[in-house]
Amino acid sequence: MGAMTGNTALLVLGMHRSGTSAVTRVLNLLGAALPKRLVPPGPGNVLGHWEPVELVALHETMLEAAGSHVYGLFDIAPEWFGSAAAVAFARELAALIRRNYAEAPLIVVKDPRLALLVPVWQQALALLNITPRYVLPFRDPRAVAASLRRRESRHEGAALWPPERGMLLWLRYVLAAERATRGSPRAFLSFDALLADWPAELARLALQLGLSWPRGEAEMGREITAFLNRRERHEAVSRLDAWPDTVLPQIPEVYRALATAVAVPESGRRVFDAAAVPLAAGADMMRVYVDALEAEVRRLRPVQYQVEAVLGSRSWRLTAPLRALRRLLPQAPPPAPGQRMPDQRMPDIAVPAPIPHDAAPQPAH
Repeated sequence: MGAMTGNTALLVLGMHRSGTSAVTRVLNLLGAALPKRLVPPGPGNVLGHWEPVELVALHETMLEAAGSHVYGLFDIAPEWFGSAAAVAFARELAALIRRNYAEAPLIVVKDPRLALLVPVWQQALALLNITPRYVLPFRDPRAVAASLRRRESRHEGAALWPPERGMLLWLRYVLAAERATRGSPRAFLSFDALLADWPAELARLALQLGLSWPRGEAEMGREITAFLNRRERHEAVSRLDAWPDTVLPQIPEVYRALATAVAVPESGRRVFDAAAVPLAAGADMMRVYVDALEAEVRRLRPVQYQVEAVLGSRSWRLTAPLRALRRLLPQAPPPAPGQRMPDQRMPDIAVPAPIPHDAAPQPAH
């Protein structure tokens, strides 16, 4: 496989609903190449996901092979990244990069699942002699949990997405990304800070990553500003000023450590390492049980999609008056314990006996 010598890849590593799509598009506007085929915009992200179509499916396959999934709360076993399966996936990723980015000198890659699979990406980029640099967007975990709950409750019900689940998932993603990029060129980026003063934040990113943007603020400033102004913010952090009583105490500590790492990217290791301890302990005690519950939820999700399809169908809309009429009709009271259900058959209708052939009236002559 030919090397893309001297090229650089910006890997955007962040939890879902943390501004990764917005960051990726802004980096693209500054000159980083996007893949040839993008995931189209959808209800969860009307301004675009900016990620390769092929990559999402491959990441899902990788996570399954590693015994994990996109919304799993527990880390992938470190030894898996050195397995033959991981090496084979790295080759697949390298081929995907070649197909989607050709010889572009600066590329940007984004899919939230990437945060969980950085070691495989490092192998793939090494095969192509591409230098990785990491952008780690983050957002208040309370806002992430609220946004995630609103999106996922359309499919699974809000009861399955309490704030605690969203925040634990946030913790898993940010810790995995931070741990995998230690000692490498990286920059942390608060999504709120990007929206408040993007020129200052992007100048800092360039300095910390050792880059010079191919297109500058003077050239792309108006387009970047217009894009960020259109960006939907699903929850205002100012309304999320209280941490739930049930939140794991390490979560706000990690959030504060991320804010500090914006200025000093290698700071906060003690906080990050301490926060990983309860997650590892929870995995040891609860993994089998939680994995079984999550597998059942995933099994039932296609059923939910089918129900949604029926409820959105034309036939369901056309029969709405009949359902409304049925609700207006009197309903028989339920039988008392031990009482037989009333006979619901149609009443007998007297049918006249057939007239004998010879008694039938004759036509008049």
